Order: sequence, then C-alpha cells, then structure tokens
Amino acid sequence: MLQNKSFVKKTKHGRVMK
Repeated sequence: MLQNKSFVKKTKHGRVMK
C-alpha cells in the first residue's frame, strides 16, 4: 500500500477503496 504512492492517491480520491 505504502509502496505504491499512485495506489494511495487513488484511494484518497475514493476510487480504489476496497
């Protein structure tokens, strides 16, 4: 999770929030 900053950014947008 922290390894992929892009993934974290996506989650911040509430797009890839599992």
